[in-house]
Amino acid sequence: MKSVIANIFQSDFNKNILKLFTGTSLSTLITFIVLPLVTRIYSTEDYGTFQLIISVITLFTAVTSLKYEMAIVLPRKSEDSRVVILLSILILIIVTLLISIVFLIAGEFVLSLLDATELLPYLFLVCLGILIGGMAQILQWVLVNNKMYGKLSKVKIAETTVTQSSSLSLGMVHPSFLGLFISYLSGQIVNILLSIRNSHLRFDDVDKFKIKNTITEYKKFPLINAPMTFMNKLSLELPIFMIAKSFGPEYVGLYALSYRIMRKPMQLLGDSFSKVYYQEASDAYKKNNNALIVTYIATVKKLCIIGFIPIVIVLLFGPQLVEMVFGAKWREAGVFLQILAFWNYFQFINSPISKTYSIINKQEIALSLILSSLIIRFLTMVLFDDTIYQFLIAVSIVTGGFYLFYNIGIYISLRRLK
Repeated sequence: MKSVIANIFQSDFNKNILKLFTGTSLSTLITFIVLPLVTRIYSTEDYGTFQLIISVITLFTAVTSLKYEMAIVLPRKSEDSRVVILLSILILIIVTLLISIVFLIAGEFVLSLLDATELLPYLFLVCLGILIGGMAQILQWVLVNNKMYGKLSKVKIAETTVTQSSSLSLGMVHPSFLGLFISYLSGQIVNILLSIRNSHLRFDDVDKFKIKNTITEYKKFPLINAPMTFMNKLSLELPIFMIAKSFGPEYVGLYALSYRIMRKPMQLLGDSFSKVYYQEASDAYKKNNNALIVTYIATVKKLCIIGFIPIVIVLLFGPQLVEMVFGAKWREAGVFLQILAFWNYFQFINSPISKTYSIINKQEIALSLILSSLIIRFLTMVLFDDTIYQFLIAVSIVTGGFYLFYNIGIYISLRRLK
């Protein structure tokens, strides 16, 4: 037994996961210590409006670098990685400016498409959030490329500490969704500053003429990964927008809390696996196809086992636990938790290994799957919106089924590699 445990901790893959797991665990612990206080300070409507603005930001942040940040870990030479980093930052600035111009000219129209017109007075904050979130996203991949998993964990802990402490402080002065949003931005800014300090970025020796070649070499990221990611994010955020339209901000708040309660614990290892898996799977694929398949199967098995435990707890005690921890006004979020358990389990398994298609340069398969999912999920939400429970049950079944099918598709694609 001792030798088995020793072998586990001798593995670089497991060591890196442990480093990220430790940081994510502490971040989640901080969040869950503060969250019961936050839910007693802010109303369900405040929480719902905050989630609505975060959903809009998340939707656009996902593609502000046209997904070139995912290519940071792919070059064999560090100088080539720095070219990709510089390219990602330049694209982030350009895309954010373009989004800002569109919002300035047709902001009301864009928000009406997302059923989020109440955010019209806060479009400047939305654009600022997109820029800051995009930069934080790029810098996380820089730390992953440098295998600074310990540093990445510390950055996450600092971000969470600032976000949660600010939420409490501002909430005690004047509770509103703006307090939650300003706290979110503060945490993201801390993330950026610490990541810059830890990554030791320098571009003075970067060959600017290589940027054009880099754009061409990794062209599938903007052509396929970017629209694929946007559709995937839209698919995930769509319930927020549809609930806001059909049931109002109070139910958005209940849904947002239930989703957060479930996703945070599931992300403890999910995010850790995701970053480490992408790096390790990329390295494995550089060796041979079989090495990638072994890495993929081992990761999926671990995720299946780990994700089962929290799902069972939620199914048995969801409403009681939510009421006890977050207050009676949030009890219904516990019922939402139970309904969404099927969806969350398969999303937990899918999230870390979903980037496998990018590794094997088969992004077009993922794009077609996600496009199909978006259409099916949208039709489901339109057809099953008589009550909030009917809505959530239908969405949970359809989404969970998609993630299961997606994982099977990855396995088949890996087996067909030559």
